[in-house]
Amino acid sequence: MAPVGVSSPRVEAATAPTSPVGAHPDAFPVPNATWAGFRSQMRRVGERFVSHGHADQFDALLWSNDAASGAWGGDGDFPDGSAFVEEAVGHGPSGDRPAGLLVMVKHESAWAFAAFAPNGDAAAAALVASCPDCHRDAPRDFVFRFR
Repeated sequence: MAPVGVSSPRVEAATAPTSPVGAHPDAFPVPNATWAGFRSQMRRVGERFVSHGHADQFDALLWSNDAASGAWGGDGDFPDGSAFVEEAVGHGPSGDRPAGLLVMVKHESAWAFAAFAPNGDAAAAALVASCPDCHRDAPRDFVFRFR
């Protein structure tokens, strides 16, 4: 599973890396793009929230790996290797249901974006092509935070 949306690297110094993320299938923290694994490999960040940036279509639980968790409370950019998984929770007549995963992974100073359906299928590139454009407006290193 290759990244399907890639941010431009943030270049703040002449020595900062300038190449965007390439195809790094093992960079994504969701083994085989399934639901299995990420909850035991990552930490939950906060409580369930309405995903306003995704048109309020679902609630979400945010998960981060150790690199991202260690930098969460800081002010600078997240280190390479940081990863977030937003677990989407849909609302239906019979209650909550899994609505998929939204994934961000930072590599070489750029963020790669991917989305997965509840059955583990990767979303088409066209569906996540706008992720870097919206996340560019985030207050800190392409990452929106909630309170």
